[in-house]
Amino acid sequence: MNNRAIRLLLCLVMGASSACESGTGDGGRAKVRSRSSPGCQVLSASPFPAGLDWLPGTAGRAVAATFEPGAVFVLDAAGDAPVFAADVPILAIPDDSDGDGVPEGSGAVPEFPLVDDVVVVPPALVDAGLGLVTASGYEEVILFHPDRGELAILEVGVGIDFAPEDFPRLPPPGASALRTAISTEACVRPAAPIDSFGENYAEGFPPSVFCDPAVPGSFYGRFTSGATVAAGRLFVSLSNLGQGANTGRPQFLPGAVLVYDLDLGSLPPFAEPSPEAEMIETEGFNPTQVTRAEVGGQEFVLVTISGAIGIDSDDPGTPEVEQGTVALTDGAVEVLDPDTLEHLGAIPLGPGAPTFDRLAIHPSGRVAVTGSALARELYVVDLAGLGRDPIDLADAVVYDADSALGFPGLPGGPSLERCAPLVGGIAWNAAGDRLYATERCDGSLTEFAFSLRETSVGSVDPASFRWLATTELVHPLRPETLGELRDPGRLRVRAGRPGVDYSGPDLLFLGGQPDGQVCAQRLESL
Repeated sequence: MNNRAIRLLLCLVMGASSACESGTGDGGRAKVRSRSSPGCQVLSASPFPAGLDWLPGTAGRAVAATFEPGAVFVLDAAGDAPVFAADVPILAIPDDSDGDGVPEGSGAVPEFPLVDDVVVVPPALVDAGLGLVTASGYEEVILFHPDRGELAILEVGVGIDFAPEDFPRLPPPGASALRTAISTEACVRPAAPIDSFGENYAEGFPPSVFCDPAVPGSFYGRFTSGATVAAGRLFVSLSNLGQGANTGRPQFLPGAVLVYDLDLGSLPPFAEPSPEAEMIETEGFNPTQVTRAEVGGQEFVLVTISGAIGIDSDDPGTPEVEQGTVALTDGAVEVLDPDTLEHLGAIPLGPGAPTFDRLAIHPSGRVAVTGSALARELYVVDLAGLGRDPIDLADAVVYDADSALGFPGLPGGPSLERCAPLVGGIAWNAAGDRLYATERCDGSLTEFAFSLRETSVGSVDPASFRWLATTELVHPLRPETLGELRDPGRLRVRAGRPGVDYSGPDLLFLGGQPDGQVCAQRLESL
């Protein structure tokens, strides 16, 4: 896979916005932060920082991951700038990342993993927390100990009732083995072989091309995009990008969420594809994230459906802006019950291309927010209906693609013709009265105030959100800023009360160009 193809795939599927090197615009602004700024820590020469998360229950520690080469870093972020934790080594993803004794890239084994995200499972679920690294190419979820910077070893089994082709890189049915990752290469058997163009992609092919010859259109899932733990299970989204990744009209096959039963209390921890339902097909195309939510004391898994996304063609004389995105199918938030493994319904968001970071859940559990991969817009859903019996999603949409929560670009920033907006990350503060979003073209940070109001029918009033400010965070994507820190991505706001529960920066964010960095920011509003 060449670098151009990798960048396009990341733009479309995993949300590594820094992979989508962008264009330019007119106008100038003062420098805000340079590569040598004390507020940032360079992770790697690679311009693809893959993920970021705070470590709960620690004195200002966080984890960050790079795309290629795959690596995980533990950082101390209590000071003005994050620094590598002195007592925790950098975790380089090894050639044999799943620990099965067969190095990736050897023989019939696919190439090395391309890291897409990093998630920390809270200590309430496992001692000292557990880190999850999602990786595509060589499809898997890698487990690690964030307190030690080591791969976690677990026993991975497969039930006797599964077929050998169901999970070809896991132990055979009825067996188990010690591993450092859980393979997500799985045979997807969609209810109907209909792709994102509405066409039957299985027609004209012999049964031998399908992973299950008895199921026309069955295929091995690809592009592991997100992971979360809920109700003692691991949920993993598969975006399932098909043909045409480097075109304006890529094909997406039916999306899926894999389900693994976990026993994190055993020694070693144990995981296996759930015998109740090892896979849940999504209604929409391109599931890019899974997020745990708790409403009324009950857990749910929310699946971000970004929809089929194309690359907008452009004048060949300006190839640097060809990453502009086009929504080819609608986005949504789909709801799964992690206990019963039922698909409970979908909250439609329209053709807005919901972005690829996990959903930002309000501390109360009341609302969830995502951004757009093609506009300076946020989409908001009301989760109160999940706490009703029966579940009611009728009034769940607060802001969607038809009536989005928009925010302005900065004066003099890159024009829309020269740079395609993309919301890189969204996060709430711990108090739940502020919402923050990064945008890659302007290099900006936008702040909204939130105060819950309800309409006459009890749903969240859109007036609960009030735009406060859009300010410079890093440099805009312009020719004269080449070599400076640009392209802000995912961000995470620290838990607790500033000045009471912690001192130091309130917010961490990823910078994508010219190299992968993690940066700290103080927020005057907190």
